[in-house]
Amino acid sequence: MLAVGVEEALKKQPLRPVAPGLKTAFEYVPLAYQKLVTREMLTKAQKSNNRIERRWAGRLLGKLDNGAKFSPTYPYPVHAWRLGKDTLMIGMGAETVVDFALRFKNEFGPRTWVCGYADDMISYIPSRRVWEEGGYEGGARLYEYGRPAYRWAGDVEKRIATSVHKLVKQVSK
Repeated sequence: MLAVGVEEALKKQPLRPVAPGLKTAFEYVPLAYQKLVTREMLTKAQKSNNRIERRWAGRLLGKLDNGAKFSPTYPYPVHAWRLGKDTLMIGMGAETVVDFALRFKNEFGPRTWVCGYADDMISYIPSRRVWEEGGYEGGARLYEYGRPAYRWAGDVEKRIATSVHKLVKQVSK
């Protein structure tokens, strides 16, 4: 079925060649957590009805007992690749929500490809819209991924977009 779908798509329009040339840029963006967990929060979480949350709390308490200090940010990987003159690829770590692809295609044009799962799988990465909605992808579920917080800070999309714009500028020179 996949092969038939590809063949049908190829009949509708000819392939477009990609001009030679490659420019790349990369950086880590410090994504902030809304609030780091405390020993008190973790002790309470050990009594949760949620098995995953209990196990997470036990692991993090063990880390605290061994002298660990949790960072208030996570180093999030972002890439920009320019293939030829008109194809832009944006690579983002983790499982990003579709809002990022829609936003960056709108801002940089239809020849923009946005790829999640590039270099890291730390959790869902919510847009501001998804963060405000809460729920599974944007709510207080980071414990499922072992993060030292329940939720990302509300400016995650802004931090990522600032980085993407900087990197796209670098590969567009």
